[in-house]
Amino acid sequence: MSDEDIRDRIIQLHDTAIQRPYAERIAPLRQAVEMADEIGDEGLGIAMRLAFVSALVFGGRVSEAFVPFAWLVQRYDADSPALTDRYRFRILWSNKWMVDHATAYPQIPLDQIEALLADMRRRYAAAGIGPEPVAHCTYKLASSTRGDDSAAAEFAAWTALPRCDMSDCQVCSSRGQASYWSGQGQYERALELLAPALRGDATCAEEPGSSLSLAAVCAAELGRMDEAADYHLRAWREIRDEEGRASDVARNILLCARTGALARGLELLAYRWEQVREFDAPSTSMNLRAAAARLIGACLAEGMAGQRLLTRSGEEIVIDEGLYDELSGQALDLAAAFDARNGNDFESTTLRRGYLEAGPLTPLPLAPGVAGSRSVFAPDGDSQHPLSPTADEIAGAGVMDLMGLFDRVVRWGGLSAERALLARWRELREKAISQADISDDPDFLEQVALAELNITGLDPDLRVSAELESNETGIRLLQASGGPDRALGVEYWLAMTITHDQERAGELLARIRATGSPGRILSALNHTPLDADSPEACHQRREELLALGVTPGSEPWERNALGHLLLQAGSAPDRVRSTWDEVESYFPDPDEFPSIRQHLGMSRISTLWNADERDEAMAVCDRLIDYHTRMGTVGLLANALGQRALMSEAREDAPEAERCYQMALAAAQASGKRAVMTDVRWDLADLLMRQGRNVEAIEIVEHALADLEIPDDPFVSWSPDKMLYQRANLLHMGARLCEALGENDRAVSLARRGAADAQQLDAPGAAAFLLGIVGDGLRASDAVESLRAYTQAAEQARAAGDEMELLRLQRRRMWAAAEADGLDAGLAAHAEATAAGQALCDRVLTDTEFAERMNIDTELTMLDVAVDRVRLLATHRAYDQALTELGDAPEQILAHGNEEFAASAHDLRARIRLAVNDERGAFADIAAGMELADRMQDTGLRGEFAALGANWLDGEGRGDEAEQFWAANNGQQQE
Repeated sequence: MSDEDIRDRIIQLHDTAIQRPYAERIAPLRQAVEMADEIGDEGLGIAMRLAFVSALVFGGRVSEAFVPFAWLVQRYDADSPALTDRYRFRILWSNKWMVDHATAYPQIPLDQIEALLADMRRRYAAAGIGPEPVAHCTYKLASSTRGDDSAAAEFAAWTALPRCDMSDCQVCSSRGQASYWSGQGQYERALELLAPALRGDATCAEEPGSSLSLAAVCAAELGRMDEAADYHLRAWREIRDEEGRASDVARNILLCARTGALARGLELLAYRWEQVREFDAPSTSMNLRAAAARLIGACLAEGMAGQRLLTRSGEEIVIDEGLYDELSGQALDLAAAFDARNGNDFESTTLRRGYLEAGPLTPLPLAPGVAGSRSVFAPDGDSQHPLSPTADEIAGAGVMDLMGLFDRVVRWGGLSAERALLARWRELREKAISQADISDDPDFLEQVALAELNITGLDPDLRVSAELESNETGIRLLQASGGPDRALGVEYWLAMTITHDQERAGELLARIRATGSPGRILSALNHTPLDADSPEACHQRREELLALGVTPGSEPWERNALGHLLLQAGSAPDRVRSTWDEVESYFPDPDEFPSIRQHLGMSRISTLWNADERDEAMAVCDRLIDYHTRMGTVGLLANALGQRALMSEAREDAPEAERCYQMALAAAQASGKRAVMTDVRWDLADLLMRQGRNVEAIEIVEHALADLEIPDDPFVSWSPDKMLYQRANLLHMGARLCEALGENDRAVSLARRGAADAQQLDAPGAAAFLLGIVGDGLRASDAVESLRAYTQAAEQARAAGDEMELLRLQRRRMWAAAEADGLDAGLAAHAEATAAGQALCDRVLTDTEFAERMNIDTELTMLDVAVDRVRLLATHRAYDQALTELGDAPEQILAHGNEEFAASAHDLRARIRLAVNDERGAFADIAAGMELADRMQDTGLRGEFAALGANWLDGEGRGDEAEQFWAANNGQQQE
């Protein structure tokens, strides 16, 4: 490979690397440095090392930056001919980083750090740079080694000096001052200094994440917890995946520990556990471990000892005293090393007071799903009904007792009892099945089979493969018990739901009906589809059910099955209310069978709500919630709370809806029902998104998505199809949220995945929308890929028959085509947009229902498309053609009553006329635009038109006229 080829490779490595997060830049830039040295290109060596040092500093591996930085300053001090002014500037800028970071390593003596500062002072003075940057570093050295209380003089000296070109950016400088005042307890003053960063007015490599993190603490110290929560959530979005932002991570973990947001704190800890365990800079490592120790200590105080935390890397850690002692001990050892270097006890004292012994703050209000919501509402799962089995009963039960206990759990509730029963069966299962295989006792065989079929199914984490194995075992044991008909129900279920063998299912159902056993028939009918919209089918099902002769005195499980089937067959509006009374008659005890109470309750709620009896519907829901809380049926409670939230939303009571969603999610988490958790998270995220709380919403969406990686062996309770459907919905929402938050790369990633899921679900409309987001997100960086995404989106919109979306996509596709392949390609794409617009208008003219629904002005729509072409021509400087095609479009648009669009068209025509030096025509358009702005009472728009004219005059060297024009026209004309 020639030297020129190597140079090309170096540049390619560099250009690719700088598009990635800092930590991911390190390896390719290290390679680029080595290649530059191999060919002896000092200029490239300087450029690559500058990028390499930046990657190391901001990628969290500062210790490795000292060597390449030393190489750079050697060239600087020697005035290497390879240095450019830009290289000199960047080396001097990097000098600040190295001086600041040197204090983070206790093995670097103070006199060596002071020598680094002295060298920096010398270089800056020789370069004619003002004293402010050196004074800033002097203050940070004093603050890092003695504390802010002892660095007041250095702080005052720094802040008294004027800024210069080498000063930190304004937002970083303000954050440094805010940090000082925060340390003095002046939190309001700190927040005032942070305000520009909090508003998003300024950003840099560290901002706004660092300012948001500090602001969260300041707001919490002031008791402004809603602000604190907002700043914390926004900060985490900024710092989460930046390896070098560990100091900010420590600050946020400590905040969660002090505000009782323990689940949230553990989430952050799990995500960044590798940095807690080992981080390059000892000072940051010390703070991370101290913050983690404070969090673990708070968890222990809340009785969470023994709980396990799965980290992002897959490591499992246990919350216990040993973990606390390890983390706090390591942090204190590092503090002692710093104190030995500094000759004081500043670090140890600060670590204890500011971290390990830091007092509690007001609880931090975080939306659930951000970090779990068990702290919001923690249902215990214990049934208060005296007939529900106790833990001691279950623990001492034998195999022959289990189904009796199972029936009591189903009848009288209790998640705790359900889990205890499942645990007991797991203890007995292997031995029981082995004994059954050699037993000739039909009762024992049947009881083991029923336990295997029923109790195994209580596991919320049961996989399809395990369920099939369980069913095969149950069938085998039932058949061996001597009664061949006993296995018919399970075989029927398999034929209906697993093998989908309708012929076999029909034969089995006939055999089941022939037994005359109400229980077996009811069990089979429970898996037999019913067309609830067919009165005849419902009537036939009711007749069959009532003919079984089940009475209020029949076996409980027969009554339960009958009740569910009657509600299913009696759901028609003209029968549903009488069905409620009919079903109630089979259950004289109002607490019996939580599942039937849920079915009855939801039927009542739906019917009453649709009949506009909404107060009564909500009352029924509240009674249902109270019932499930008392019965410990936590999974059903989650569903009832979710329903209550939806009703509160419909009544525009967002705070109550959010509270109910919080409780619903907590109940779903307690029950272990993943599908319910995801459904609630989607509903809650949707609620927050509609309130503009996008940061909270995207956090919830990403939590839900983390639970939606579809396994090869799916859960029984959650089919792959449903998981795929819900994941597509969440990816759709997540892409929209990230787009709104300006997280472009993340939006594109989520939209790509969502589009793939939507296509798999045969939902082309959703796929089109999501591929449109991909196209939007890639336009600035990769026009070719953007064009490809828009093209795919248009194909999906066409397949969905969505003319409006197709038109929107074709218009955006025009710009991508022009950017990728030039004006002619853009014009060709515009022709397709025109065809799509005409097809839309044709449908409006021929489809009355569609026209009423869409409410489209067809002439204005085609004018809008035509103006797109004009803008494209003007962008490519084809001004004469653009002006000719635009013609009197602004006046035509105004004739349709759209003043905003008309003003935009006047602006376009004015700019084109200015480009061809048609001053009179351009200023006529500017005047028309200002008149429209006045009619719309839009002073900002008027100012934009005035600026357009004034700037053009100024550019023509007519400064006095420009000032006069601006003075006369910047503001609404007075009558």
